Order: sequence, then C-alpha cells, then structure tokens
Amino acid sequence: MIYVGNVAEMKRIERFDDRLEIGAATALSDCYDALKAEYPDFGELLQRFASLQIRNQGTLGGNIGNASPIGDSPPLLIALGAQIVLCKGETRRTMALEDTSSITA
Repeated sequence: MIYVGNVAEMKRIERFDDRLEIGAATALSDCYDALKAEYPDFGELLQRFASLQIRNQGTLGGNIGNASPIGDSPPLLIALGAQIVLCKGETRRTMALEDTSSITA
C-alpha cells in the first residue's frame, strides 16, 4: 500500500477557463466549494455523499478508482464529460472517464 495523502500535487484544485482540475487525493469535503461553484447539482450530491467522516477522508479519485458499479460520482462525472489524466513516471495520457473500463497496466 502507498499513502498519497501527503503528496501536494495530488491534493490540488485548480480552475482554468475551460476546466476544473482536481487531484486524485483531494478530500471530497475540499472539492465541495469548487464543484458547487461550477456545477451546483454536483455540490448538492456531495452534501448527501456518505458521512462527514468519509467526506473528510474519502477522495474523488478513490471513488472513481474503486470501480464500484454503484459508485456515487462516476455517473455524474461521465455526464459532465470528465476526463482523467493517468501518469506513469513522465508519461501521461488523458482519457474520458467513460473509457476507463479498458485501462490495463
């Protein structure tokens, strides 16, 4: 197991003119204001998302990465056209969240 909670680059939220970038280790509670500002309905979903303890420790990246068929956020993220950036060393690739079921190591 590797704990990535102390990797600052994975806990950032950055707004651009055409997108919102959220690091995979950003706690759900930290995502709330940024998501609500851009997507009010998503902000409302996060208010109902799990318990406060989970929202403070759970991450959007973790919710996507656990690949649960009943995951709370992936259906909404797919509807919003979300993309993920996969990194392996210096190699990066971007893909639509809806296409992630085909990811191989």
